[in-house]
Amino acid sequence: MRKIEVITDQDHLRELLDIFENHRLDGFTAIEIAHGKGAKQGLTLGLGLSGSRGIYVFSVCQAATASALEGDLRTFVRRNHGIALISPIETLLH
Repeated sequence: MRKIEVITDQDHLRELLDIFENHRLDGFTAIEIAHGKGAKQGLTLGLGLSGSRGIYVFSVCQAATASALEGDLRTFVRRNHGIALISPIETLLH
């Protein structure tokens, strides 16, 4: 199992969810970011580069799905100046 985590501007959420849907990753949670401090952009009040609110999106999927998703996530992050993480996880409840 893998955990997919993406931080981006809310303006780009639909594009991210389209990528998830294209890879049949149907379940996700999106949380609006109220406050944070990025290493590159510094302190923010939840406002992203485009002036919209920042959002944290995560999902859990099989390793094969995460591998297939990786290239599209890399392109998404480069285009939209976000960050994406793919981490191995162990599920306790399913």
